[in-house]
Amino acid sequence: MPKELKVEASVRGKSGTGEARRLRHQGVIPAVVYNEKAQSQPIQLNAHDFSKILKGHGAGSVLLTLVVGGEEKKVLIREVQRHPVTDTILHVDFLEVSMTRKMRVEVPVRLAGEPVGVTMGGGVLQHLLRSVTIECLPGDLVEEVVVDVSGLQVGRTLMAGDLSLPVGLTLVTAKDVAVATVTEQREEEAAPSEAAEGAVAEPELVGKKKEEEEEEGSEKGEAQPAKEKESVEKKEAKK
Repeated sequence: MPKELKVEASVRGKSGTGEARRLRHQGVIPAVVYNEKAQSQPIQLNAHDFSKILKGHGAGSVLLTLVVGGEEKKVLIREVQRHPVTDTILHVDFLEVSMTRKMRVEVPVRLAGEPVGVTMGGGVLQHLLRSVTIECLPGDLVEEVVVDVSGLQVGRTLMAGDLSLPVGLTLVTAKDVAVATVTEQREEEAAPSEAAEGAVAEPELVGKKKEEEEEEGSEKGEAQPAKEKESVEKKEAKK
């Protein structure tokens, strides 16, 4: 059965940034309810109570009973705006739904179990698709789709079409989209050690070059006296 929660709210008479800021200082969250005709109704919620209800539940896949002025509405959370630093809730958008009309909604995908390709094959599990789009009646909605991946071996991929969905849910996401896979664990590359060997070998090349330069200089040094001797002999011959 879907998780259904009840949220108390009241009609919000004023709107605007200043009013919204004033409400937040009083521990109240400004919100809006949209119906299927895109008509909106401004409301307000108790910040503490709503945060407590929302804790541990997904934002878009939970069916709520919203009570506004004694009137009950079946709604989904369309958007939750949070403060970028404190993460406190700033504003909430609700979408009213009909219990007799099918809807499309994204539902989180949770992987359960440890793949045999990881425990026995030394592979690595990769979670590729975090949510799927499904179609169902509001009464059949689930908070998440749980997928057992314990039988997944190295090199095998679980596709969206392989998911076993609860009764009443129809998959809208393409069946050939990968949900999870187990890949081989990459071995450490030997490039760093090879680079280190090259760095060690470099001084040897430099030393060798120095020896060659010294030998070349020695040969030049030995040839120089011979030239001087030849020059002296020529001078003596002229005399």
